Formats: sequence, structure tokens, C-alpha cells
Amino acid sequence: MRAFLTPALLVMFAGTLFAQPADRDITFDVGKGFMDAIDDFDVHADGRIVAVGEFTSVDNVPRNYIARLHRNGALDLTYVPVTNFSWINVLAHPLAADGSIIVGGSLDQTLATHLNRIDVTGAVDPSFHSGTGFQGAVNSILRQPDGRLIVGGQFRVADGESRHLIARLDSDGTLDESFITGGGFEGFEVSALALQPDGKIIVTGSFQSYDGNPVRNLVRLNSEGSLDATFSIGSGLDRDGTHLIAQPDGRIIVAGEFKKYNGTSAAGLVRINGDGSIDGSFTPGSGANSEISGMALQSDGRLVVIGGGITEFNQVPRRQIVRINKNGSVDDTFDPPVGFGFCRGLDVVVQNDGKILAGGLFLQYGSSDGTGLIRLNGNTPSAVPSDVSADDVMLAPNPATGAFMVTSTQRVDRMIVRNLLGQTLSTYLPRSTRVRIDLSDQPPGMYLIEIQIGLVRRSLRVVRE
Repeated sequence: MRAFLTPALLVMFAGTLFAQPADRDITFDVGKGFMDAIDDFDVHADGRIVAVGEFTSVDNVPRNYIARLHRNGALDLTYVPVTNFSWINVLAHPLAADGSIIVGGSLDQTLATHLNRIDVTGAVDPSFHSGTGFQGAVNSILRQPDGRLIVGGQFRVADGESRHLIARLDSDGTLDESFITGGGFEGFEVSALALQPDGKIIVTGSFQSYDGNPVRNLVRLNSEGSLDATFSIGSGLDRDGTHLIAQPDGRIIVAGEFKKYNGTSAAGLVRINGDGSIDGSFTPGSGANSEISGMALQSDGRLVVIGGGITEFNQVPRRQIVRINKNGSVDDTFDPPVGFGFCRGLDVVVQNDGKILAGGLFLQYGSSDGTGLIRLNGNTPSAVPSDVSADDVMLAPNPATGAFMVTSTQRVDRMIVRNLLGQTLSTYLPRSTRVRIDLSDQPPGMYLIEIQIGLVRRSLRVVRE
């Protein structure tokens, strides 16, 4: 009998499994997850995660609109905020070093937005008070290093005073009268804010002017609120901007619904130099084929973007989450093997260790449960435990004259056929326990069949006679 007919070689598995970039991190588990949507989340310096949204329980434990998780995803049972909010939709970013958070939401089911500070124990801080609040939605809260808060949204009144779409609060929640915005913005909303290292403030959204000066959907303000005339955007964004990142080197990344920036093609994603000119070294081509709902910058300069409707980026197939190199090209090393099912409001946060949190409203990631929040591996492959044994997968006939069947006790999410040179011959996304593979058009020899079941990848060998 030839060696490849022995039972040990009929189905051969790799001895060591490694989680690749974009694989789900199975060391992070939120149990039954969030009962309804996460609207905003971030990571404390100690690795704990805070989330706010429309949920009323986490892992079947009651939590109204605010929850804190341990680094492994388990609910922090010691943190039980009790507030008067009827919903919460926004956090101040970045989080404070003392473990406190600033949250924004509604106290009375109206469109008026109030802010509260919650201390590290979960108690409401009575020394922080935003007065009568903001008469309209708040979309973004930017915390400055000195503790003051820049607030952007759809409001035109803040604590009874005229403030068109933007205001700054002192660290105790009162209006900062030294932040002079004049007539403020004319338009619909401020969607996102970002603080540059020099203290200047980048603003994007849907607006046509600031304090009487024509600016289209993007502007930079000086630290006291005046328009920065050195930031020249020309005709600006032809449609709304929705997300911002201020890079440490002074360049700015903007995402949104726009197709052009200052007359130059920019398909929903553009990087801008510190003077407002377009950065020609960043070329994302046709960009994402659907809305970008969140983005985060890695410490190495690569950009992670996410959106529930994204199926390709610059014509490269991807499943809702994409990592982009510093030059705007798609990062080939980050290719999610599975995607989210029904989802909305997806956002991403990159942890200090490079792992990537993805949150929003969704019920699963691939074939695995992942209600509301999951973590993906970022850069370095890491060993993961396996719960798939050789007995779980059968391949027959082997050897095969052409076609053969792969049968699994668990649903197969992805299957790749390669030759011994490592070249990919075909890829299958069966979402099934039975897969038919045909090698009739291939020469005789040994072939590798890589199977992914949930988070686990295994390699099988088959002989084509």
C-alpha cells in the first residue's frame, strides 16, 4: 500500500494553529453580548473597554446604556452606573486618564442632549453640570488635554445661549465663554472633530460657512475658536464629511459621502496636508463601495476602516472591514475570512497592542456569535487553541481521480485549494457542512485544502491521481 493511503495521511492537519491578522480573537468573549446597539465605545489606558448605546443588558446582566468590560470581554460587575438618561449615544474622546467618562444623551426622550460625567466607580459626578444642555443632537465630543470639551452636533442653543453646531465647555460642564465662534456654522450638522498636536481643531460635517466665511464641509479652527486662514481647502468637500483623524505628523484623514475635495477626485476618503492641500502620496483609488461608518489609525500609520455595506475597496474584495497601507492601497495581509451578518453602525478602535475592536449592532461574525462587540487580531500571528479535531472532517475519495467531497460536522466558512507551490487555485465560501471540489483540470499530484471552521484554520492534503 502506498504511504498516502494510510489513515494518518488521508486527512492531515497542521500541528500548530496561528490566528492571522483579521481573524477573530477568541480570547475575547462578551458572552451573550449586548442586547441592542452599541453607539460609541473606547478603551481605557488599563485595557478596560467602555461602551454606550441603546442596550439594556450585557451578557444577560441588566445594564442601561453604559457598560464597562474587562480586557477579555467579560462584563465588569463592579461598574453599575445609575443615571436618568433615556438613551445615551456619545462618549467624549479620548477617555480621561482617571477612568472617568463623559457621556451624552437624552433625559426626557426629546432631541435635547445632556452631558454627564461618570467617575471610575460608576457614580455620577455632581460637580459636572451642563445646564439645560444642547437643544439638538450631539454627534461628537472631543476632550482636550486640559479637560475642556469641544462639542459638535445639530444644536443651535447650548445652556440657553446661541451656539451654532459647536461649543466648548469648561471641565466642570459650563460653557467656555473664551471660545469665540461668532455666528458659528450655517448648515445641518457638525459630524466629527479632531484635535491636532498644536491645539488647532479640525471640523467636518454638513455646512456651508463658519462665522460668515464660506467653508464647505471642512474647516480648521484656532484654539480660541477663530477660523484658521492658513488652512486653505479651496472648494472643500463636495458632500458631507463624517469622520476625521488628525495624524501625529499634522496630516488629516477625512471620510464621508464626498466624491471630490477641492475639485480633485476623492471617493469618500482623502488625506490632507497641514496647509489644506491634498496629499498626493495617499491614493485609495475608487475607495470603499459603500459608506465608511468608522475608522481608526494604527501606530504604524495603517488605517482601518469599517462599514456594513462594504464589499470591496478600490475593487479589491473585502468583507466590511479593510486595512489600508500608508499609501492608500489595500493591505493584503489583512483579509477577513468572514464578515458580519445583518449589521449597522459599525465602528472600530485599535488597542495599544494592535488588536482591533469592532462594535455596533450585529448578531454574529462569520458562523460565530458576536453580539455587538468582537476583537480581531491586528498584526502578529498568535497561537490559538483548537476545538476542531481530525474526526470532525472527512475527505473522500482520497486519492481522487477528479472530484471529491469534504464533509464536516461543523459548518465550513471558507475553503482554499492550493498546489504544493502555495499558489491558490480556487476559493470557496460554502457556509455548509458538505463541499464538492473538482480537481479534474489539474495535473496529478498532491494538493493542500485549507479549511476554516469558525475561527480555526486547518490544512488537509489530497492526492489527485
